[in-house]
Amino acid sequence: MRVERAVTACIPRSVLMSRVTIPLVPLVALAACLDAVPTAPDPGPPVATAPLSAHVQSVTDPCAGDRVSSTSEIVYPSPEHRTLQSAVCAVIAGGTIHVLAGTYEERITIWGKHVNIRGVGNEEDPTGWPVLRAAVPSEVVAARTAEGVITVGGRGSLRLTMIRVAGGDAGIFVDATSGPVEVKHAVFERNGRGVLHFSSAALSIKHITFTGQLWNAISFVPFDLTAQNCGGLNVSHGVFGSTGNAGIYVRGCFLTIDHTSIDFAQGGGIVAIASVVRIDQVNVAFARYFGILLINTIAQIEGTTVDFTKAGPLAPNPDPVYGDAITLWTTDASWAQGGPPKPAFVLLKDNSTNFTDRVAFSVFGGNADLKNNVFSFQPIDIQVETFDGYVAALTDLGGNQCFPSVEAGNPCFASSITIQSPPPMGGLE
Repeated sequence: MRVERAVTACIPRSVLMSRVTIPLVPLVALAACLDAVPTAPDPGPPVATAPLSAHVQSVTDPCAGDRVSSTSEIVYPSPEHRTLQSAVCAVIAGGTIHVLAGTYEERITIWGKHVNIRGVGNEEDPTGWPVLRAAVPSEVVAARTAEGVITVGGRGSLRLTMIRVAGGDAGIFVDATSGPVEVKHAVFERNGRGVLHFSSAALSIKHITFTGQLWNAISFVPFDLTAQNCGGLNVSHGVFGSTGNAGIYVRGCFLTIDHTSIDFAQGGGIVAIASVVRIDQVNVAFARYFGILLINTIAQIEGTTVDFTKAGPLAPNPDPVYGDAITLWTTDASWAQGGPPKPAFVLLKDNSTNFTDRVAFSVFGGNADLKNNVFSFQPIDIQVETFDGYVAALTDLGGNQCFPSVEAGNPCFASSITIQSPPPMGGLE
């Protein structure tokens, strides 16, 4: 399924941009299509365990019957190890494989043990890092049929440093059976997805660059959607650019993200569903549809900027759709269950949005506290709506400003056609 077909099919032609409000039923449909499994947006009810995925059920341990595991330090390539997979099989649990400069056309599987893979070079200069490369995909495949350049499973775990990962349905495929994965000082480029993570174990991403993914740069979607046993996703000092869908997509877990920039994400900069989220010192720019989309989620967003959030259109619909910098909403849709208790909640503090195509901040059936935020250059300052029986509620903690709004100006005003508008936001202590 090609990306353009996957996204276009999710949006009814009747959904148009509105200067007052937009119906949430089409919005629910779009959010479901942001799922990491584009061909099956409704995953069904949450599950309490993490069974083997269909992908891993068809894959066996590549080292079975040929596992030496007697060496703690291996240099690849070498006369002893002509493939990186043979080095993975030979290294002991907790050992390190040092990959020399070069481009390696191969896929590897980490299975049943912890492996450190470290490239040569300078942590601050990726030009000399070794490259693991697979064919560059031309379309997005269903998530559970994706093949990673690196696959981790069977209770194995991985620490990856100073490596460039190019191509493949996923740069790293982390199966539901995997242990923790840590990636630091790495580049992911031209993948179907950068990191596709089904495990409930932790994923740590630090000092990473993602660019040119056909779908999400990071898809963190553990099989256990209750978030009770989830190690969580931590992203720090990341650079995300030009993704075909979301920059970061997390469902049913925890997300912390700081000191990161996300640019030109065509399906939303950050998308969090049924999760607990902390966003601090993040810059989102030129995202399409939503800068930050929070569904059935508890979130704190602080010191963050969301600039130039763009509306559609998507062919064949000629009309612009959406374009909200930050949006929070609560829904009873089955695919959005399993996270924090409803309604959704967000604390916005010391943030700014600029040049937003539709609404700076919209709330659909959730609760929001706002303090010291600046919303600039948007048709609508704040939109509040009731949805699925959940009434939107705003609490003004002071210091919020909007200027110059097309409709209102400073102070900020909340608009609605389904419930009575609350008092102006800003300057009310």
